[in-house]
Amino acid sequence: MVVDYGFDHEEMIDRNELRDLVPAVAPHCIGGMVVRGDGYANPYQTVQAFRRKAISLGVRIVENNPFVSLEKQGGLWRITSARGDLEAPVVVNCAGAWGGHIAAMLGDPVPLEAQALMLMITDRLKPFVKPVVGAQGRSLSFKQFDNGTVLIGGAFRGRAEPEHNRTHLDQMGLAANAANAAVVFPAMRGARIVRCWAGIEGRMADDIPVIGASTAEGAFHAFGFSAHGFALSPIVGRIIADLVTKGATGLPIDAFSVERFSEKAR
Repeated sequence: MVVDYGFDHEEMIDRNELRDLVPAVAPHCIGGMVVRGDGYANPYQTVQAFRRKAISLGVRIVENNPFVSLEKQGGLWRITSARGDLEAPVVVNCAGAWGGHIAAMLGDPVPLEAQALMLMITDRLKPFVKPVVGAQGRSLSFKQFDNGTVLIGGAFRGRAEPEHNRTHLDQMGLAANAANAAVVFPAMRGARIVRCWAGIEGRMADDIPVIGASTAEGAFHAFGFSAHGFALSPIVGRIIADLVTKGATGLPIDAFSVERFSEKAR
């Protein structure tokens, strides 16, 4: 079991300490690893906070505007979109599961797969667990919110249709995920699932994102986060900002280069 508890380091713990931290855990759980230093943030609220700050600094956000083509003309990138043409000296490809399509337009083909990772939310339950919990030997990610609802995940996948921005749930996978939760936490037995969904995620063949300059001048990549994008987004935003404005970053990012997929690198 992995317990994210929000202190300052990680360590292995035995059965007794596990029960001190997570009293509701099933008797067969014999120990765990406490990740002391991890935290939790609400994805929707966090992203909206970034959005509000960006707008306050003069960023223009254009939504629901599919683009048709991307090409460079006279030192500027020209994007043809449903609402007209856009121009910019620099383009950043941060299109997630659609990033491979844009990378190919820039001359950087990559092995990216669109996946539909499923999650579900229960009805409100009495509080029984505080940290974010995962499990070894079972696919499970588990969090109870302050209002009592429980978020259940575990990398079970539905079917993604990125071309239509649509996903399809796998009911058998959801059932297996719920069963895993009930095995680890007996308090979950009989809990009512009130909502299920799947998000479209871009997964790279090596499970490592693409971060850095494109082979095309004036273009940069930040996509393919393979289910780790929310946690990595703040630092990746800083890296890309440094690359665009300063031409360099102080952090080692060679391993994330798009050129690792080139014929020369193979």
